[in-house]
Amino acid sequence: MRLLKESKRVWITGASSGIGEECAVEFARRGASLVISGRRLAELDRVAERCRQAGASRVRILAFDLSDTGILEEVSAKAWEFYGGIDILYCNAGISQRCDTDEADIQTIRKVMEVDYFAPVIITKAILHRMLQSGGGQLACTGSIAGLVLIAATPRMMEDVDAGWDGMSPRRLEVLRRGLELTHGQGLFGRAMKSQRLHAFGLAAHPFCREKERGILSVCR
Repeated sequence: MRLLKESKRVWITGASSGIGEECAVEFARRGASLVISGRRLAELDRVAERCRQAGASRVRILAFDLSDTGILEEVSAKAWEFYGGIDILYCNAGISQRCDTDEADIQTIRKVMEVDYFAPVIITKAILHRMLQSGGGQLACTGSIAGLVLIAATPRMMEDVDAGWDGMSPRRLEVLRRGLELTHGQGLFGRAMKSQRLHAFGLAAHPFCREKERGILSVCR
């Protein structure tokens, strides 16, 4: 895992299942002190126990809803204060949308953009400022090939992921010049995203292709 060569303080969003959960366990095996975040407290408790059994130095749970962007600066400050700093911020959480653009209401479009784009930007900005003041760190995020490849009935996801790509590329140049590292992993959102897809009016959608069902992970390789 390129992200972790020694025991460090790691904050992972979207850690209650899927990619985020498995990365949390892998960080735990390497002795990291973890802050794991998501909406579902019971699932975070389960993941925290897996991490402790895997060897995590410490595990703290920070449950919140990314769509409530007004609280994210305060949440970021709390995550930082748990261990007196964060060495690796991994913005993994996200949702997708399962409908054509003309079928989606504006609230669904807004929610996808709030969760997948604005929330990670707010969190990254809050933690980046503190990392620069404390001498360095590493930023990481999960993207999707949906930002690069046309996939039917996911236009909003493709747009917000593409915005993420466009935002991360220049940010890589910014942070490298200032002593930080940036990792952007991409893959199809698979099992972890089944309950996080929205139909036109914000209702949970069903899985729609085997390729997405299987999922592809590259963030830790």
